[in-house]
Amino acid sequence: MRIDFATLAVIGWCLGQATHASATLALPWLALAGAAALARGELREGPPDRVELAVLAFAAIYAFAAAFGMAPARSLALSVPSLAFLLLAFVLRRARRPQLVRDAGRALLALAAMQSLQVLVASRGHDAAASVIAAADSAWLVVPNDIAWCACLWPLWIADAREDRRVALACTVALPLQLVAFVALESRLALATLALASLAAALALGPRAIVIAATTLATAGAALIAAGTALATKPIASLAARLELWSAALAVFRGYPVLGVGPHNFVLAYPGAIDAGALTDPRLTPWPHSLPLEILAETGIIGLVAATALVHCATTFRRAPTDRLGAATAWGVLTGATFLMLVEASLLRSWTWGLAAFLIAVATRDGGARDGSIDGRQR
Repeated sequence: MRIDFATLAVIGWCLGQATHASATLALPWLALAGAAALARGELREGPPDRVELAVLAFAAIYAFAAAFGMAPARSLALSVPSLAFLLLAFVLRRARRPQLVRDAGRALLALAAMQSLQVLVASRGHDAAASVIAAADSAWLVVPNDIAWCACLWPLWIADAREDRRVALACTVALPLQLVAFVALESRLALATLALASLAAALALGPRAIVIAATTLATAGAALIAAGTALATKPIASLAARLELWSAALAVFRGYPVLGVGPHNFVLAYPGAIDAGALTDPRLTPWPHSLPLEILAETGIIGLVAATALVHCATTFRRAPTDRLGAATAWGVLTGATFLMLVEASLLRSWTWGLAAFLIAVATRDGGARDGSIDGRQR
C-alpha cells in the first residue's frame, strides 16, 4: 500500500493540535511530510492560480507590516500559525488526491471531539470557564470562546454524514459532545455561531428543514436553560467591552493607516490610542475581538485590501453549488464563519489560520464549491 504523504501531512497537523505538546511538533510534521509529498509527485505542479496569488499577496503584506511595525521581534515570534496556514493551504489545494479535503474535514471533526472531551474532563474539577480551559491543555483553546471554531463546521459535517455511515456514527458522538462543551464553557458565542449556521443552512434547504432546525434549536435551548443557569444569566458587559475594543482598533488604525502597527501589536498600541482607564474591562486585551478590525489596525488599509481580495477570490473561484444540499452547506458554513470572524477570531489564534486554510481549500479546489461537496462527488 502506497503511503500518501500529503494526507499524512494534513491529518497529522490537524490531530496534532489536540495538546500544547503535540502542537509544537505539528508544524515540523506538516513541513516534512509536505516536502515528501512534493518530492513524490503527490502535489500538483505549475504556476500559482489567482487564489494562491491572493494568499501569497496577503502573506507578503503581512510580513512587510511585521518588519516595519512597532515590535518586529514580537510579530515574528507570534507568527508561527501564519506559516502553518501557508503550508496547509497549498498542500490542501494542490494535492492530487481529491479526497484529501474531505479527510481534512473529518480530522477536524475528530479534533473537535477530542477538545470537547478535554473540556468535559477538566470541568469536573474546576468551576470557572477560564480554569477549565487551563486544565484542558488543548492547543486551540486559549479562552472559552475559542471552542466556537467548530460550530461553523456543523453543516459541512452533517452533509458529509449523509454520504457516509461512518461519519454519521462519528457525528452522533462528536456533535453532542461539542454542544455539552459549549455549555460547560458558558460560550454564548459558540451557541450563537451554531444557531446562525444552522438557520442559514435550513433556509437554503426549504420549509421542512426550517421546522427541523427550529425544533432542534428549541430542544437545545431548553436543555441549556435546564442545565446552565450561569450561561443564561451571564452579564452583557462583554458586549460593551467588545464595542470599546472595536473603537480602539479604529483609533489605532487612524494613527497607522497604511501598514498598521504590525501583526500582534494591537495590545501595545491601543492603550495609548484611547482612554484605557475608562474601559468597561480594564484588563489589557491582546486582540480586538474582530478579525477585519484587527487586520486593519495591524496591517493597515493595504492589509485589509489584500485580505478582502483573498476572500473575494476564495468565494468566486468556483461557481456556486446548484444543488440544494450543496447550497445549504455553503450558506451554513459561510454564515457561521463570517459571524465568528466578525466578533471573535484573531490572528493570534492557531484555529483562525487553520480554519481559514481549510475553508479556502473547500471553496476553491476541484470538487469544492463546484458541486457543493467537499470531495468532488456529485450529490
